[in-house]
Amino acid sequence: MTGLRGAGDPQLLIVEHVDVSIFSFIAVYGIMRGRWWAPWAIAVAGLATAVLVLSLGPLLNLDAASRSGLWSGAVFILVLAALGAWYVRRTLSS
Repeated sequence: MTGLRGAGDPQLLIVEHVDVSIFSFIAVYGIMRGRWWAPWAIAVAGLATAVLVLSLGPLLNLDAASRSGLWSGAVFILVLAALGAWYVRRTLSS
């Protein structure tokens, strides 16, 4: 049970994971139901995930070598979210 509560993890990190999960579930629901706001939900979920990745460095007190890939990971997530939002928007329009 301690794994579910995030024993030893900073509280903000746990909150960020919950936020990303909620935003992602909302995006999936919007995609499944074909809602007009689904692309926006994908964008918000992608942005929240990128912020989570960037916050890992300061929250976990990572050294410079460990933080080196966080920016590229966040950018990659944003690009994938943008592509996903574009694809869903295009699919819903047709």
